[in-house]
Amino acid sequence: MQKYVNNITTVIDGKLEPLSSASVTVYEGGTNTFATLYSDNGTTTTANPLTTTDTGRVEFYVEDGRYDFVIAKPGYSTLNIQDILFDDPEDPEDLENSFIDFVTPLLALKIDDAPNIIDNTKLAMAPAFSIKGNKNNFSTDPQDLTAKEVTSLLGFDFTKATPGEIVFPAVYGDSAPLRIKFGFSTSNGAQTYATAFPNAFLAIYATPRGNTYSTYTVSITGTTTTGFNAYPKGWDSATSTWVTSTSGFNWIAIGY
Repeated sequence: MQKYVNNITTVIDGKLEPLSSASVTVYEGGTNTFATLYSDNGTTTTANPLTTTDTGRVEFYVEDGRYDFVIAKPGYSTLNIQDILFDDPEDPEDLENSFIDFVTPLLALKIDDAPNIIDNTKLAMAPAFSIKGNKNNFSTDPQDLTAKEVTSLLGFDFTKATPGEIVFPAVYGDSAPLRIKFGFSTSNGAQTYATAFPNAFLAIYATPRGNTYSTYTVSITGTTTTGFNAYPKGWDSATSTWVTSTSGFNWIAIGY
């Protein structure tokens, strides 16, 4: 589920002006089927089409997927926008599925087969794209294993250690587990996360929040051994300068 917020504008006498009272229709990608829209994070449905406010604002929540937009108002050219991708990077299920897709091809690197237990003749008879083993605490015939069962047997579980943090246990001689942290700030000005990670900060990706300005950016103004500083800014068209954004930003970072 992802939130969409935008201010629809048009050019009048060479100036950008809000396009108020315009109809915004959202379709499931490549179809004439109206998408189901929500006014909150997946609980309360809202109208489709929507109508822009006096400031041209339109906002809604929608399930992850691809969608087409049609923006129309009498006296103005109709705008068709196709194949808009919605994919919430903070969806725990998406993160878990991505992790399993990444780990499964690497599982063979951690398997040490004892001599004479499995030979090439038996392996040649295994079904395609399958992993067999014993997930029970007693001796028995091998069973087909799911990716999550395999990662659990190898001590490579996917876990959410705390809200906003995912920890991958240390493997292959690493001294510390890999951590993926994510969150957001609604505070004004620069924010410091100097100790976001206990050992080492590696990389960060940040996106702006808000609807006050037509363009936003997030500057990473400095990094430390274990964290980073982020500074959200908005483009003030009246002064043609970047100013401090009061709406904050979303972020996801990797470290140890």
